[in-house]
Amino acid sequence: MGINSVESMEEHTPLLGIPVTVKESIAVKGMTNQAGRVFKTPQIAKSDAPVVEQIKRCGGIIMLVSNTPELCLLWETYNNVTGQTKNPYDLKRTPGGSSGGEAALLASGASLLGLTSDIGGSSRLPAMFSGIWGHKPTPYAVSFRGHHPTSDFPKWGDFFTIAPMTRYAKDLPLLLKCMSDPTGPKLTLDKEISAHGIRFFFMDNDGPSGMMRPLSRDLHAAINRVASDFNAERVNIRKMKWSLDISLSAMLTMKNIETIYHKTEEGEQPKTVCKETVKYFFGCSDSILPSVIFGHLQNFMKIIPNSRHKHLASIIEALKTEFKEMLGNDGVFLYPTFPNTAHQHYQIYHKLLEPMYMAIFNTLGLPVTNCMIGLDHRNLPMGIQVVANPGQDHLCLAVAREMERRYGGWVRPPSEDSHSSSSNSNGGGNGGGNGASSSSKQRG
Repeated sequence: MGINSVESMEEHTPLLGIPVTVKESIAVKGMTNQAGRVFKTPQIAKSDAPVVEQIKRCGGIIMLVSNTPELCLLWETYNNVTGQTKNPYDLKRTPGGSSGGEAALLASGASLLGLTSDIGGSSRLPAMFSGIWGHKPTPYAVSFRGHHPTSDFPKWGDFFTIAPMTRYAKDLPLLLKCMSDPTGPKLTLDKEISAHGIRFFFMDNDGPSGMMRPLSRDLHAAINRVASDFNAERVNIRKMKWSLDISLSAMLTMKNIETIYHKTEEGEQPKTVCKETVKYFFGCSDSILPSVIFGHLQNFMKIIPNSRHKHLASIIEALKTEFKEMLGNDGVFLYPTFPNTAHQHYQIYHKLLEPMYMAIFNTLGLPVTNCMIGLDHRNLPMGIQVVANPGQDHLCLAVAREMERRYGGWVRPPSEDSHSSSSNSNGGGNGGGNGASSSSKQRG
């Protein structure tokens, strides 16, 4: 085979010439890399994150870095540097966060493939709100080096991962294969598998905690329709009611997570929680509210007895065992991504418990994909999570492709709105097009 043969290019440069966009929290050499934080001088990445290097080696062309909330600490996307990202389906609504810039670009037709990150649904919620596809890989399958925020906490990679986001489900395996860390867990992404050989389980209860909102009527009906279409077995995993407690305990007790209270510039005085809170409420802080209150949450977790954290840790291990036994190597679990479709800007502050629908799977270390399953009565995208055991990412992706085939996948947003919908995501555009994979078909 010649070095320039089609077969050689498909093997070594499968993304040749394909545009790729990257969340600004991931380092791209020569582009800003400050994760929405205000600095006296722009922070330019001096080198590529390992995952970006891999994308470039595969032939991908990095077009831009996209908007993120400050230090990725919010399920909406705005900051005091580049402003607010809007949802292509309704400009009054959020595309979610913290990967909302990528989601808006992909949904509006301005990009095909995106690199995002996920620690509590940061890839999956924007994918749902924007009608596209986002996958949280098995822990350590993708290198997380070169990302802000970061942590030297030993279990940081159990919860946090860099994640692929695509407009078409068919492109997820291709992008994830290019992103996968050669030294990490091996994913069988080339394995041919039919959704017909997969066992399905589902839950559609009124939330993993009694304090959380139940599903909207449209989402409840859609999830039950999907469960019926795939002959899913309804299960009642009782320990899921602990999702809120165990996820908050696990994530907020991680040490040395990069926050606004870490010194970042030469000569800068370290910020204190109390002082920054006062500055915020007097309109003198450079930070957004979630970044300020994160320090209070960390301090609050310190006063909770260790016995409580140990009890919650035992529940985590019990849940891991229950999922391992239930799903095996041929099963997936269907679960809501969020209890409602895209809400108006800033309404997440009334719904800060609902992301536990997603964060529970970071806590358990399970791969999970948000799948687009149609539009609600407001013509807003609906989504569902497909969860598998560690290393079984290919099951999630096979189901995603089947759901795209059955339910149609991405739908072009309203044309007059979509031209301006990504104005603050560092990109723009509209329209359909082919997927990056050779098997993707024209849509729109």
